[in-house]
Amino acid sequence: RHFSEIAKVTRRVEALEDDILEDNDGNPPSSSSSSANILTRINGDKHVKLREKFLPFLLHMADISNPTKPHAVSVEWAHAVYDEFFQQGDREAAEDLPISPLCDRTTTNLPEAQVGFMNYVVKPAFLLLARCIPNMETVVIGQLEENFMYWMREKEKDNQLTGT
Repeated sequence: RHFSEIAKVTRRVEALEDDILEDNDGNPPSSSSSSANILTRINGDKHVKLREKFLPFLLHMADISNPTKPHAVSVEWAHAVYDEFFQQGDREAAEDLPISPLCDRTTTNLPEAQVGFMNYVVKPAFLLLARCIPNMETVVIGQLEENFMYWMREKEKDNQLTGT
């Protein structure tokens, strides 16, 4: 559902960006001006569908925002989340149920899982959000990149240990 909702919001943001471009006679506005225009225009009647999708989108972004938080907080929460996932997997195994993805402590590699989550789920969603909210790219995306590099280094360490 994440990917289909992101696609819907993306299409609506693109339509709004096209309107802004059209109003500027085909000239792209400055970055901060474009973001301000998006936030201002979201209230217009023409973009009611974007407005309806935008607040749930923001709530979803808050839900997946851990990798955008300061490094120490992000790492602590990543471990806490996977501890919970592994407890779920342990319960599933004890009840002879199929173990859910990312919940098998014997096969899930935390750094690899974080890299995938950040690369395919979090980063594209936050880049979309950065198109709408001023300063998002420099503040939040920068922190996301820092945390991503940490997990890439951890993944490399694991690969060296396991010879993969």
